Amino acid sequence: MTIEDNGEGIPSAILDKVFLMFYRGNEKSKGHGLGLYIAKRAVEKLNGSIEIESQENSFTKVKLFFP
Repeated sequence: MTIEDNGEGIPSAILDKVFLMFYRGNEKSKGHGLGLYIAKRAVEKLNGSIEIESQENSFTKVKLFFP
């Protein structure tokens, strides 16, 4: 499954941190920084994997893989 948007994207410098618990990418981020952490844990519990690809000021693409 692939989910893609054409928003502001994620800078490559922080892309490897987005799945960390309580990590918020910038001061505009709302919430507690748990969304992608919980999503990754849920996918892994189902023996799947999750990948994220992004280009700043262009897009973000999240890919979910399930057996």
